[in-house]
Amino acid sequence: LFLHFTRPFFVSVALFSSHVYSPSIFQDNKGFGLGDLVWGKIKGFSWWPGIVVTWRATGKRQASHGMRWLQWFGDGKFSEVSADKLDSITAFPKFFSQPSYTKLASYRRAIFQALEVSVDVWKKHLVVT
Repeated sequence: LFLHFTRPFFVSVALFSSHVYSPSIFQDNKGFGLGDLVWGKIKGFSWWPGIVVTWRATGKRQASHGMRWLQWFGDGKFSEVSADKLDSITAFPKFFSQPSYTKLASYRRAIFQALEVSVDVWKKHLVVT
């Protein structure tokens, strides 16, 4: 799973089907599998939207036990984040920061990208009955 950022930070997403990437690759029973859209928290920053990615996408080592590699919306950077500091992107009202949205262009960009990708993912899972 990769996010490709191009100027001006337009997101195009290559999503693989769930049978290719599965949460079962993590043996810690903490949830949050590859491709999950999440809110993540690291010291010194507000809760920020991101996507769980494979360690191979980062060009670094495998994540430690109980940790996940995230690619952050807005700048495309990677961080290793404790699964205990993650929550589903669906918890939007809980984690959205109006002050950050008002003050930070990078946060606004991150929010727009997270919403864009969320809509794309939900459209792919929409079942018409």
